[in-house]
Formats: sequence, C-alpha cells, structure tokens
Amino acid sequence: MAKIRAFCALAPAAPARQRLQQLVAAHAAAAPAMRSTHRDDLHLTLQFLGETTTEVVSALATALAGDQPLIRLLPQVATLELAQMASFGFAHEEQVLWVGPEAGGAEWAALLQAQERVLGIAGTFGFARETRKFI
Repeated sequence: MAKIRAFCALAPAAPARQRLQQLVAAHAAAAPAMRSTHRDDLHLTLQFLGETTTEVVSALATALAGDQPLIRLLPQVATLELAQMASFGFAHEEQVLWVGPEAGGAEWAALLQAQERVLGIAGTFGFARETRKFI
C-alpha cells in the first residue's frame, strides 16, 4: 500500500484563486526567495491527516462526497472573503504565506460547520481531531 501525506481541504473558487495569485505577485519583490504555489494547488485546510494510505484517503473522500449536510454547506463557504494574511515557519525553514477568511457572518459559521463535519467523518477513519487552528 502506497503511503502519502494528506489533508482535507476546500479549493477556493476561481476568482479567489486569481486574487491570491495577484497578492503573491504583489509581494514577490519583497521576498525574492519566495516560491509560489501553483494556483490549482491553493486550498483552505480543514483537517491535516498526516501519513496514511491512498486506500484510506480514497475511502474518506468517498464518505465526504456523500455527506449531504456537508454538501449543503459548501455554497455558503464558497462566498467567503479572504481578509487575513500572515506567515509561519521557522527562520531557518521556508516560510509559508497564510491567507484566510474573515471571521464572523453566515459564511464563517458555514465554514466552521463544514469543518466539524469533516472532523467527525475523518474521526470515523481513525484520524485524531485536529487541534491546530487552520481557519
């Protein structure tokens, strides 16, 4: 069985991905060593899974795709505005630029509910509940 490092995440809508790329481009001069993520790889992490098998990831993806309460929340989550920016990582490591949604409002509440659904379903596959704040 092949092992991979995996996480559960939401992909931002195309307009948000474009705004993120513009933001990165605007800050590129200030950080010339910065490596940009390809726009198709941009995501909002909901649960880090760690190292697991591709079979478990596939089964989890199927379970998430079939969860109707989660699916009903996604249209609201898709309208979140990105409003926060920071970086993390140690000084001797590559820094990660973090951009996230603004807290508050119906969209934020929908995102938190979606994350709870993901955490609950991932838990049925034996994944520990994430304690780090991704959102």
